[in-house]
Amino acid sequence: MLEVDVRDIALLLRGAQLRKAAACDAALSPLGANLSQWGVLRAVAAVPDASAHSLAVQTSQSDQSLGGVVAGLVSRGLIERRQGPGRAIRHRLTPQGSELLDRCEKVVAEAMVQYLEPLTGTERVLLQDLLRRLARAD
Repeated sequence: MLEVDVRDIALLLRGAQLRKAAACDAALSPLGANLSQWGVLRAVAAVPDASAHSLAVQTSQSDQSLGGVVAGLVSRGLIERRQGPGRAIRHRLTPQGSELLDRCEKVVAEAMVQYLEPLTGTERVLLQDLLRRLARAD
């Protein structure tokens, strides 16, 4: 049986995440965006009228962190907020937000192709499967 140092796995995952984030942020920067903003734009596009808390959960951010990102996107005219039932605030992309999201999707895809270049196609499929399993583990 193979011995695995789970502490090493923790550090390797963190290192891979940091490297991926840096690559995506560098690719998004010329568009005036970053990884957090792209994630929020994607979440709002996927679930129009989502609440702030729902968006925070979808993007793995705290409610407070999400609030700062959303406020910046609102001030740039990329997201609009609407009053929902009770105290809920609903979020939608503006046409400018949709346009920026489309541009971001392309540059992130290109950055990820470069990032994953050391892996074969089969390894990429395996990595995706393993990460999905870990992300869904409860």
